Amino acid sequence: MARLLVATPEPIALPKPTVRDGILAGIQRAVRTVMWGVHLRDRSLIAAFYGMRVVLKLFQPGHRIDVGMYPQFWLGDLQIRTPIGRFMCRGGTSDFDIVNPNHEKLVVQEIRNCLGKIPARSAVAIDIGAHIGKYSILSGRILRNEGTVVSVEPDPANFALLTRNLTLNGLQNVRGLNLGCWSSDGQRVLHQQVGDMGGHSFVDATRGDSILVPVRTLDGILDDHGIDHVDILKMDVQRAEAEVLRGARKSLESSTDATVFFEETGDPRTAESIRILHELGFAVRRLEDINYVAQR
Repeated sequence: MARLLVATPEPIALPKPTVRDGILAGIQRAVRTVMWGVHLRDRSLIAAFYGMRVVLKLFQPGHRIDVGMYPQFWLGDLQIRTPIGRFMCRGGTSDFDIVNPNHEKLVVQEIRNCLGKIPARSAVAIDIGAHIGKYSILSGRILRNEGTVVSVEPDPANFALLTRNLTLNGLQNVRGLNLGCWSSDGQRVLHQQVGDMGGHSFVDATRGDSILVPVRTLDGILDDHGIDHVDILKMDVQRAEAEVLRGARKSLESSTDATVFFEETGDPRTAESIRILHELGFAVRRLEDINYVAQR
């Protein structure tokens, strides 16, 4: 019997993006982002932000214009409507940069994928260090206002805006808690950042003020609310990941299908957060930059 030979086509070499392509893509992204503004004033502020970044690029030719947060460029409060949801953002802060869907884009995609596979009615998503609600609103909307989202934010000003943003999105399945997560219950000093309102930390001293806030273990929080499992746990806790995980051990041990999203700025080979997750049976992989995901 004659053998049938199938010719394998040579791979097609795609042209490499040019500088012009990059500029055009950047302009298109900026235009789409400007249109997120709910009112004309909001759109004007977003356009002014991009204009100032272009000026920065011109005066600092080596600067990468697509990287970094510039709270000083936000000239006033604004309201936006993005593919994630609606948000009020404060002027002079990094609020807009953080809730922008292009920030931590792979994390957004992974959370969408994970929650999309879970029956919405029984799903439980936990957002620790919720800031003004990016991932809480993302999760609440993916679950179509079903299931349970627990949104934990220790800073009172952030929490007030988080609550307002939840109302803007009409979400009834998100429980907002104005406290922090730690390995034990009590009180801890929260060091506040200036401008970067998502950078407050229980661990690192900052240039801003410091306030005393209540902290709880995640195990205790979930027990209080009658929640017996976790499907998604998202942490943004500025180098306190290991402490949060120590206080969440029971919940994670009983949640066989949990997925944990977290930041790790240290060496992943020696990081305490990753060691704890390995002990709990999780495989850990890097998503992008300092963002990791852990799954069983």
